[in-house]
Amino acid sequence: GIMAEAGTAKKTAGKKETPEEKLAKVCEEIAYDRKAENIIRLDLKEYSAVSDYFVLCTATSEPHIRAVAERIQRDVLEQLKIKPLHVDGSPESRWMIVDFGSVMVHVMDEDTRSLYQLESLWGDAPKSDAIKRIEAKAKRKAAADKKKRTAAAVRFFDVLIQDQSNRGTVSGGTGQMYLPPVVLTYSS
Repeated sequence: GIMAEAGTAKKTAGKKETPEEKLAKVCEEIAYDRKAENIIRLDLKEYSAVSDYFVLCTATSEPHIRAVAERIQRDVLEQLKIKPLHVDGSPESRWMIVDFGSVMVHVMDEDTRSLYQLESLWGDAPKSDAIKRIEAKAKRKAAADKKKRTAAAVRFFDVLIQDQSNRGTVSGGTGQMYLPPVVLTYSS
């Protein structure tokens, strides 16, 4: 019934990220850093014996295809100590596949991607827009950093004002505060 469904929804929300999901996310983030476009993850766990996830991304030229595919191999090895099982295709074929087994990354140019339509081949597979996810995460981080900076600035002024007013009363002076004209300048 409805209660049972609510229970399962909660369970999946709190579920820890699998190593496969982590690998897919890292591949998406590397592709994003290398300026790949239209980065989509297909969740094929229910649909394919080949891979759990396909990460599809578009590169703008042969050198760009090579750069994205090479960077994914290099950075995944560096960050997760994982090597691809194999790398297929070439920039000249306008489609490279970096195959990690559970995650298969397809780097294609626009024409190849429209020609083969991998997204519609697995039309029912859940899709996620990696660029939306990555940019939302960056926005959240920027907002949190700004909050931290603001809190630090407020604490700094509190201490400064406290210090000035104490000095005023100790010296028996007028109790007026002196604040330097520019204490903190922020570029938000």
